[in-house]
Amino acid sequence: MKKINLYSFVVVLLLASTGYPLAQAAENSAGSGASVGGIPYKKDKRGLVFADIKRGEQIFSKNCSVCHGVKAEGNPTWKIKGPDGKYTPPPLNGTGHAWHHQRSALLRTIMQGTKKIGGSMPPFAGKLSDSEADAVITWFTSLWPDKAYEIWSKGRPHH
Repeated sequence: MKKINLYSFVVVLLLASTGYPLAQAAENSAGSGASVGGIPYKKDKRGLVFADIKRGEQIFSKNCSVCHGVKAEGNPTWKIKGPDGKYTPPPLNGTGHAWHHQRSALLRTIMQGTKKIGGSMPPFAGKLSDSEADAVITWFTSLWPDKAYEIWSKGRPHH
C-alpha cells in the first residue's frame, strides 16, 4: 500500500467536500500537466476548466433552463415586454446582452434576482452557493462567441 501524504489527503478531502468534481477532473487530465491541489485538470482555449464548465451546465440545467432554455437561448421575445410589463428571460449564450455585464453583476443578478428592480427572476441566494452560481456563469460564458468573451473577460463591456 502506498503512503499518502497527509497534506494531499486533506486537500482532496476539502475539494471533495466542496463538491469539486474530482472524477471529472481526473477524467479530463490526460497530459495537461496542470493541477489544483495536486488534482489534474484540462482547460479550454480561454482558460476555462472543463470540469467547471460541466458542473455549471449541470447546475444551469437543474435551476435555470426552465426559463432561459436548455442551451441558454432565452425566450425568442426577450426584447419585448409582456402583458405584465416585464421582459421574458433573455438568452445567456452570447446572442443577448449578458456579455455586456461584468461577472460581479451577473453573480449579483443570479443571487438577488430581478424582482426588486421590476423583473421576474427569483433570487437564488440560499438555493445556490456563490461557487455554484459562478460555475453557471463559467458554463454560459463558454458558449459565447470569441469576440464577445474577449471583450467581457478584459472587463470592457459596452454597458
